[in-house]
Amino acid sequence: IIATATKPHHPTVLELIHDAYAQGENAVIKADETFGLFSAEACLDFINEQQLSDIDYIASHGHTIFHQPEKGITVQIGNGPIIANKTNIPVINDFRIGDVKLGGQGAPLVPIGDRHLFSEFDSCLNLGGIANISFEQNEQRIAFDIGPANIPLNHYIKKFNGELFDESGELARSGTLIDTLYERLNQLAYHELSPPKS
Repeated sequence: IIATATKPHHPTVLELIHDAYAQGENAVIKADETFGLFSAEACLDFINEQQLSDIDYIASHGHTIFHQPEKGITVQIGNGPIIANKTNIPVINDFRIGDVKLGGQGAPLVPIGDRHLFSEFDSCLNLGGIANISFEQNEQRIAFDIGPANIPLNHYIKKFNGELFDESGELARSGTLIDTLYERLNQLAYHELSPPKS
């Protein structure tokens, strides 16, 4: 890994991401194009800031706005051709739908990346919008979603104080565990399902 960076979403992009699927096909197309432009600009900023050259390709998993892999459906926005045209660099994208069509859960790169980048660890826990885990079992990398993470947290933080997320977990840290709710969540049937699952 030569360089990394994080770029926050523009509020307009966030609004499109959250509302697109419920708004219908035209909104999904607009969100796809807008997020593609945002991604291209983020890539160009990163390339310039890090003074990178001789780039083979850009890999973009996009942003999932609808996901039902058990029905062979997953929808990501972040138009690959727009990213390629704006950056003049080949783009690899749409690998989530390829994985779902092959019977996977739409996250083919996480287990491979975890295996190669973090092989010294017994397991890798990713707390993104959805929490997922990967680990080695019988010389095979097993990976699956555990449950919601930042998606509901960010939703409730916005309702509570208008912020996009709970900075450093300050509000969450000040709360009190509700034992009965915790027990109910741990009894959800999903936890008993065997992977692959999402």
